[in-house]
Amino acid sequence: DADGDGRLNVVSNANLKLYTNNTEQMRIDASGRVTTPNQPLAFYCALDNSHSNGETSSTETLVFRDVKLNAGSHYNNSNGRFTAPVAGTYLVGTNCLIDNNASDSSRSCDLQKNGTGFITIWYDESGGDSDYHGISGTAPIVLAANDYISLRATAGIHVGSETNFWVYLIG
Repeated sequence: DADGDGRLNVVSNANLKLYTNNTEQMRIDASGRVTTPNQPLAFYCALDNSHSNGETSSTETLVFRDVKLNAGSHYNNSNGRFTAPVAGTYLVGTNCLIDNNASDSSRSCDLQKNGTGFITIWYDESGGDSDYHGISGTAPIVLAANDYISLRATAGIHVGSETNFWVYLIG
């Protein structure tokens, strides 16, 4: 604190890198872009495409087995839960495909926090048809360490890879 104002002043035309135990935690490049290459708090997954012609038969928690990204291993693909490793605000999103064989025209996906409904995305079509329809939603959610989120869907949600779920730590 050379200026006595409580700020850390670094003057450099090169990258500034911060390390913990020889692992890069943060980088600020000469243009001011900040990256956190070791941030283990993101995941993206989709339902198993081996069931691409099926649909949920009852209201159930979706368990995503096709995990595309699980930085830090905080998503459990045996119970469908993402467990927050640290307190913070997380951006959570889902895309759900309504199966073309669904017999009822009213469908929903419920983003749950610790097993309780938090946000519901809903689709209702009077009369129904035999087309696929999509519903999606994104929301910031404040989680304490060890809170978990999951996705619960009504009957008729397509269980192929078009239905997905993701989480990213905002801060």
